[in-house]
Amino acid sequence: MPQDIANPHDKLIKQIFGEPENAASFLAANLPAELVTHLDLKTLTVVQASFIDAQFTQSEADLLFSVTIANRPGYVYLLIKHQSSPDVWMKLRLLSYMVRVWKRFQREKPARQRLPAIIPLVVFHGAKGWQGPVTFDALVDIPHQCFLPYTQTFQCKLFKN
Repeated sequence: MPQDIANPHDKLIKQIFGEPENAASFLAANLPAELVTHLDLKTLTVVQASFIDAQFTQSEADLLFSVTIANRPGYVYLLIKHQSSPDVWMKLRLLSYMVRVWKRFQREKPARQRLPAIIPLVVFHGAKGWQGPVTFDALVDIPHQCFLPYTQTFQCKLFKN
């Protein structure tokens, strides 16, 4: 009797994008051209690490790639989200994963004085499409524009159906 494969979408995506050639092709075709010109996609390498919290393992998969960005070390963090509705707090979780990548880099390269760039990508597929915030500052109740400089405003490249 055949067994069901746990999280077949996650496994398929990780299998496909876990091949640097496939990931490089996807990035070259889907990121803004100006950004791609700064990436040395020949250096794209899968980093064996997952930053997904246990509570999200059923709805998400992630891949971390190291890549040379403008002749410097950098990362592409690919988060694949599998659920039927968008998560309002996705940007907060994505930020926490990015902080983990930076902390790991800090531990592994203590002599470095600057953190590497991270390009966060989110692949989402749900029946209703993405309807949540696409920037972090949209999550913060900013009482006046003067508070905006003190709020993280990062965005991610969102691939949605």
